[in-house]
Amino acid sequence: NICVIGLHPINGDTVKLDDQSLLRGDDCAVYSNSADAHGLVVNGGARINSAFTCSAGGFDGPAGGFSPTPVTDCPPREDPLKDFIEPDAGACAHTDRQLLDFTGRLSPGVYCGGLVIDGVSDVTFDPGVYVFKNGELQVKARSRISGDNVGFFFAGEGSRLMFEDQVSVSLSAPSSGEMAGILFWRSRSATGAGVFEIKSNFVDRLVGTIYLPKDSFFVSVTEEVAEASAYTAIIAEQ
Repeated sequence: NICVIGLHPINGDTVKLDDQSLLRGDDCAVYSNSADAHGLVVNGGARINSAFTCSAGGFDGPAGGFSPTPVTDCPPREDPLKDFIEPDAGACAHTDRQLLDFTGRLSPGVYCGGLVIDGVSDVTFDPGVYVFKNGELQVKARSRISGDNVGFFFAGEGSRLMFEDQVSVSLSAPSSGEMAGILFWRSRSATGAGVFEIKSNFVDRLVGTIYLPKDSFFVSVTEEVAEASAYTAIIAEQ
C-alpha cells in the first residue's frame, strides 16, 4: 500500500518535513520520485514512520528521523491516477459565493470565482462533486464544514484550497462515480499558484485521496491532521 507519493522528478524537498512534524503511515509506503540527493528531507526533529520509505534520489536528515531507514535509487512510482478522466468543469451555477455566519447546506455544482466560508458558519456539503473554477475554496475564522461522499475538483486559474485559523473540517470522498476515493483534485491543466494549505488544528477527518499532480500540499499546524480518518492518501507534485 502507498499512502504518499511526491511526484516531482528532479526537485529537492519533494517530500519535506520540518519543525517536529510527524508523518505516520504504519501500514503503507512513502515515496519521493525526485532524483535529487535531497528529494526526501526531514529537519528540526521531524520524523517519517512508515512501513516502507523510498527515494528515487537520496534523503537528508538524522538517522532518528526515519523508521525504517529509506531505500534510495528506487524506480519512480507512476502516478496511479494519471488515466482518470477529470470531471467536467461545466457552466457556472454560482459566482463569487461568500458565506458569513451562515448555517445550512450547499449543493454540488460549479462554483466560479471560488467560495469563501467565514465567521462562525456551519456548512454541510450534500453528496456529490463540487467544482471550484477560477477561484479558491477558503474556510476561515471559526467556521465548520462537513460532508460525506463529497469530491472537490479545482479547475482554471488560481483554483486552490485554504483551511485557515480555527476551522473544523470533517469530510469523506465519494465511494463511486467519477471522483470515487478522491477528496481533493486539482486539474492537470489548472494555472496559477496551486498550493493547497491547511493551517487549522481542527482538520480531523479527511477520508480519501488528496490528488495534486502538478501542485503542492502544505500543512502548518501544531496538532494532528486527519487523525479521525480511516485513511488519507497524498499524491502531489511536492
